[in-house]
Parts: sequence; C-alpha cells; structure tokens
Amino acid sequence: MALEEKLTAIDIVNEAGMSERPEYYSGRGATLSDLTAKHLQKIHDLINKEHGEEAAQNFVEMIANMKNLAASNFLTCLYHLEAVGWRYAGFQSDLAGGVAIAKNRDGCYNTDSGIKGILAAIHSRGRDETEAIRQPFLEDMGYKRNPRED
Repeated sequence: MALEEKLTAIDIVNEAGMSERPEYYSGRGATLSDLTAKHLQKIHDLINKEHGEEAAQNFVEMIANMKNLAASNFLTCLYHLEAVGWRYAGFQSDLAGGVAIAKNRDGCYNTDSGIKGILAAIHSRGRDETEAIRQPFLEDMGYKRNPRED
C-alpha cells in the first residue's frame, strides 16, 4: 500500500490561487490585491484537511500575531511554519521591507529581482492593509485574542 501524500505548503498556496514565490509579491506591502481573508480561509481549510486541526490552529495563531501581512512576509512565515512541524512559536518574517530576492539556478541572488523589489517597496510607500486582511479571517475563525496580549 502506497503512503498517502499530503499537500505541502507550496501546493496549498497554489490551491488557494496564489503564487508560491515570495519574490513575486516582493516590496508591494500588505495589500488586499495580493492576500485576502478568502485566501487565508482556503489555506487554513487545506492545512486542516491535510495536516490536522492542531496545525490549522497554529496557522490561525501565526496570522493573529504577524506584524505585517505582506504576501511575501506571509509566505516566508507559512513555509517556516511547515518546516517546524506546523508549530507556531511567535516567529516573524525576516524580510526587510517585505522584499524577497529570487535566486538563480546556481543559488546566487538575482540582482534584477532585488532591484525590482526595492523599487516596488519605494513605490508602495509601506502600504499596510494588514488589519483589513487579518480581521475578517480571525472573525470567521472565532478567534479571541488573549486580553493579556493587548
């Protein structure tokens, strides 16, 4: 009997209708044109189906605690969540300004990608619709923030 293959975070992101590449969204800020509560809901549901309720709850905790939901930041955190066994421990994205830089086949950073990301960050002027992305999702999840966290 063959082992049943579970969807990876990359597969889940694709199923939700997003690009799996953080550099695709590089420097654009947290915008509803890149990431929405509907994306988060679909990703949550797929994590729950593929990896279980505890993994899905950790995903909700991650969303509730992320400082900035730029799609590039979100994807790097989601991939880290998967890498640590779907356990959220307060980590944040380490992308400066949400700028993700692609690497070429040799593993070297692509300078054109970096420049485009930086220019996009300058153009977006730090656009941050994090709460407009986060709040509808958390409300749908019935998430209640611990009063000691505020």
